[in-house]
Amino acid sequence: ALGGIDGYTYLNSKEGFEDSYRRGMRFIETDLYFAEDGELICSHGFKEADVERMGIEGLEVGNPPAYDVWNSMRFYDAYTTQDADDILYYMETYPELYFEFDMRSLKGEDAYQMARAVLDKFGKDRELFERILIQVYSEEMYEIFKEVYDFPVMQFYMTKAFCKEIDTYIEFCKTHDIASIAISDAYVTDEILDKLLNSGIKIMVHTVDDAEKAEEYLRKGVTVICTNHLYTDAEGTIKSKLTE
Repeated sequence: ALGGIDGYTYLNSKEGFEDSYRRGMRFIETDLYFAEDGELICSHGFKEADVERMGIEGLEVGNPPAYDVWNSMRFYDAYTTQDADDILYYMETYPELYFEFDMRSLKGEDAYQMARAVLDKFGKDRELFERILIQVYSEEMYEIFKEVYDFPVMQFYMTKAFCKEIDTYIEFCKTHDIASIAISDAYVTDEILDKLLNSGIKIMVHTVDDAEKAEEYLRKGVTVICTNHLYTDAEGTIKSKLTE
């Protein structure tokens, strides 16, 4: 969510992005969500837990605000909200920057509308899609996005239920040339990790905020660690912002 800031997580804030970029992060995740008026904003969602951790007085559970209202809000009266236009600006300004788009699990018309919105916002320069990792949560969501546009770099999210049929979903990813698989640290077992590593598909494990655990995953062959607070210093040592 653009990076943790001052101990806060999942904000998708401008300050979180700026801190991540300053620390050398060049592959950054953001969450995309529809505002009340259909514009794309950067938000993890508006469930009760999401609203509570945003620290925005008057924000209602289940009711995303309109685009202009969202952009006038501040997390904890201190941190700046972001939208898809901000992400587009970052990508155009910093050509070395890559993004992962997490849009949560979408079905049917919701998935179609999101795919269209992403294409409309970022499709003016189709080369940008080479630097955008589109995360999907099901075969249906994958197929709908591909019908809208042949997004070149996609990631399949391995839910807890999918882990029970991991061989099937690894084969799906290989058959459909999906670039990577994302899995929660909570769902990783030795057996699952061995199967993922032997698949030849790139692996992202989230959310890991313990430096030793991150180092262990990378040592075993995991491709990417998704984190709120970790970064790599100039010497290549993994450190935590929380201990500074």
